[in-house]
Amino acid sequence: ALFCGITFYMPGRDAQGYLHKYICVHFYISAVALSKITLMETTYQYAKIHKASQKDGGESAIQFIWSLTVAQSLRAWLGITVTVFLLIALVDLPWRSVPYLLLSGFLLDAVMSGAITTVACVGTDSTPKSMLAALLALTNAIVSGAALPWADLHVTYRWLGLLTPMSYARYLALGNVFSGEEVDC
Repeated sequence: ALFCGITFYMPGRDAQGYLHKYICVHFYISAVALSKITLMETTYQYAKIHKASQKDGGESAIQFIWSLTVAQSLRAWLGITVTVFLLIALVDLPWRSVPYLLLSGFLLDAVMSGAITTVACVGTDSTPKSMLAALLALTNAIVSGAALPWADLHVTYRWLGLLTPMSYARYLALGNVFSGEEVDC
């Protein structure tokens, strides 16, 4: 986050704490995305339990993936809400940013949870699934502009970034946190 803030720094904007807020918003978005990796082992254990219960006529795989995605998203949603209010208290973000930060975090969290839950339920071993989940999250972070400066990315990567949910989470967060500032996304 510090690297992102410094590379995006523009003289004259720091008077209103632009750099400080920018770093905090990027920390928030990255934390939401990368927290999905920590849920990987739990998801793997749930998938093992489900496979065992299917022998006894349990719920179908689609029902299981859906219910697990909802459960993981709701659990992470509490953490997202706490993080938003912590950022508002520490960094003095405007209160009108709360709905947009929560919306961007929820969209990002839901997409990442769905992808990781699907990966966990399809595979048979937790190691490649964890690697795939990390690859998914880190690739999102790189091409969305959350880890590297968006303006300096090659045009191909910027087009790829438009396909990732983190790009829109970043756009929602930045566009509403900095009132009156034009942010190049």
